[in-house]
Amino acid sequence: MLWPPVDAPKIRATVVGGLTVPDEPDADFLTPDLDLASGDGVELHIEAENIPSNAIVNVHVIPASGEPMDYPALFESGDMTLSTWRAIISLPAGIVSAVEVRADLP
Repeated sequence: MLWPPVDAPKIRATVVGGLTVPDEPDADFLTPDLDLASGDGVELHIEAENIPSNAIVNVHVIPASGEPMDYPALFESGDMTLSTWRAIISLPAGIVSAVEVRADLP
C-alpha cells in the first residue's frame, strides 16, 4: 500500500529531553537530529493516533555502539483518536543513539 488510510495507527516521539523532535527526523548517526545531554531520567513525550489506550508502547534506544535498551511508555491522556504517552529513558554518555517508538495493538 503506497498511502496508508487516514485512520491508520501512527506513533512518534515529539519531545526528548526538552527538545522538540523534527516532524521528519533523518535518523542518521552521522548527523543527529537532536543534541541531547546524556544520562538517566531523560523524559520522552509520544503522540499516538488511532492507537488504543490499552496498547503496549515501548521505546527502543539503539546506541551507535553498545547494546540496545527498551523502555515502557505510559499512557497519559487522550483517546483512540489522539493520545499522549511518556517514557523515561537512559542515553549513553558520549554516544549517538537512535530512538524508536513502537506500539503493539491489543
